[in-house]
Amino acid sequence: MKQGVSRAKVFYLVSVALAFGAIFVLVVAFVIRDQSTRRLGLEFDIFRLASAMTEGFRDDGEPGLAGAPVIGFGLYDERGKSLVVRGSAPPELDPRRLGPGPLSVSYGSATATLVRRLGMRGAQGAPGMPGFVDAPGPRGLPGEPGRGRMMGGAMMRGPNVPGAGFGFIEIDVSTFLRERRIVYGGAAFFCIILAALAWLLVSTLGRYETLRENEERNRELVSLGEAARTLAHEIKNPLGVIRVHCGILRKNAPGTWSDNVRVIEEETLRVSGLVDRIREYLKSDDGKPAEVDADAFARSLAERWGDRVKLAGSAACTVVIDPDRLRAAADNLVRNALEAQESVGAVGPVRVDVRFSKGRFELSISDRGPGVGEGERSSLFEPFFTTKEKGTGLGLALSRKNISRAGGTIGYSPGSGGGSVFTIRLSAKPAHEGAMA
Repeated sequence: MKQGVSRAKVFYLVSVALAFGAIFVLVVAFVIRDQSTRRLGLEFDIFRLASAMTEGFRDDGEPGLAGAPVIGFGLYDERGKSLVVRGSAPPELDPRRLGPGPLSVSYGSATATLVRRLGMRGAQGAPGMPGFVDAPGPRGLPGEPGRGRMMGGAMMRGPNVPGAGFGFIEIDVSTFLRERRIVYGGAAFFCIILAALAWLLVSTLGRYETLRENEERNRELVSLGEAARTLAHEIKNPLGVIRVHCGILRKNAPGTWSDNVRVIEEETLRVSGLVDRIREYLKSDDGKPAEVDADAFARSLAERWGDRVKLAGSAACTVVIDPDRLRAAADNLVRNALEAQESVGAVGPVRVDVRFSKGRFELSISDRGPGVGEGERSSLFEPFFTTKEKGTGLGLALSRKNISRAGGTIGYSPGSGGGSVFTIRLSAKPAHEGAMA
């Protein structure tokens, strides 16, 4: 079952990862394609603007389109000497820095700069530059028939300005950059939402698988509990018969057999007690809850155990729990503490501390025994786990179950000077008259 669940979980996780990964790749591809298209369109607009301004200079002696977002404009001869300079255009150009292509576009923080070879006379090249032929373009610009265009390295012919070898234009592209940031921000936001949805889906899937595993485990435990309850009932009857016959044997058997009969009786009683504890553990009710005076309960606990227990603190409060179950849990912890001290030869009483704070009643039992190893602490309250040679492993499990049914907790912590500290915690309210001891 667990292996099947694990495989299903892996399959779901891989499917989710592939689906969201594919969506992420599509988003990235869309952003790249969109920005490439926008940039190509921007460069085309810059080229048209440069051509229009060059034509205005040729026809009127002054660059046109004064209202365009132009920061600088210039025309230069084949050696890079300026013919006309406006705005941010440099006084000279170095043709060797323009590269072998007929068109060069570069971007600044908020500007774009285009430098193109005009090539009016079909010359083979400028001095110091790789040669090129100004061949007619395959198709004209809109509204400019007969003029070629250049995109991606092809030559785009422009207006003929005598003596001009290069054209320069710098424009403000802050709007384009702002739109690009918006697109990038939107894509990043979408990817974050996508990642959050993926995490939410995986978390939900994990919780679903955990709930399903717990449901399967609970079904198994219910079936096991029913089987154990039936088995305990069936064992209880023959144990009673064995005890009756042990009594008969004790009366009629020779004296030499009395010790053997006593051993049978003791083992029968031990098994009978174990069966009773199993049946008690398998009960699912809350017992008979009542208001219990915490101070009175602590005093009665100390009186039952006499000088083997040292009581400290006070708790003027009441708790709601089955008194017998609280008493059984406290007695079990005291008994375990005394046995732990005896195992190492420690003498003296175990310490019982009670306190009431912030609506919680705490009863702590401390011993000076060997303590509990780190590897065993996680299993302390599991049924049938024990570190004793003759323990049943049901005492702490039953205590935790009964305390939990009352809405409380029981936990372990190592003692500051060695040993163990077991603490029962229950919701409580200030004491009032009429509470039970």
